Amino acid sequence: MRILREHEGGVVFTLGRFQCVKGPGFVLLIPLVQEMVRVDLRIQVIEIPSQDVIPCDNVSMKVDAVLYFNVVNPERAIIQVQHYMPATNMLAQTTLRAVLGQHDLDEMLSERKNSAPTSRTSLTPRPKPGASR
Repeated sequence: MRILREHEGGVVFTLGRFQCVKGPGFVLLIPLVQEMVRVDLRIQVIEIPSQDVIPCDNVSMKVDAVLYFNVVNPERAIIQVQHYMPATNMLAQTTLRAVLGQHDLDEMLSERKNSAPTSRTSLTPRPKPGASR
């Protein structure tokens, strides 16, 4: 017997095999046969540590960022990715370096507001394996 809060989802396994995803409310589980993994469905914030980025003009610089994401599909987040939180963090770090590495330093400094939408579109299609957005 478990109670899921409004912001949680539960992935239920029966004898180790996926059975279903439960939403908020009362969840009845058969002891020793079923288990449930809780997933937080709220928007989560991860601070991306300082990254060394080398733009096209070969000037080394340090960049940090903040990542906002939420789990869209709890089943895929638990089953297809071993630890979805660190995986999302590493994906964001790699994408940050890749996106900023395509531009010159002068271009990045003069167009700081335009780089955020580029990063957002770079991250959006990729998280499908981890089911986070």
